[in-house]
Amino acid sequence: MVDEAALEQWISERMPEGARFRLEVFPSGAVTVDLWFGNDFAVIQGSESEGEWGFDVNPNQDEAFVGFRNVAGSLDEALATVTGRLRGSA
Repeated sequence: MVDEAALEQWISERMPEGARFRLEVFPSGAVTVDLWFGNDFAVIQGSESEGEWGFDVNPNQDEAFVGFRNVAGSLDEALATVTGRLRGSA
């Protein structure tokens, strides 16, 4: 079971200044994090039980249901990569 409040706090501590995010936790334990920073958007989806986190920054809407171009082994790795890319685009 995912502690949604703790996860939300953990994510907020890692966000760039001025970024926004929305967290959604599903009964299965799957997690979706949508992030906005300026004109940029990123999405991270996965679950700890699967140990795989797909993510994209500024995904092409034509490829919305194709799958993720990037995969990380943990939410921490995915979030660090995404926030690094968002910081770099500011």
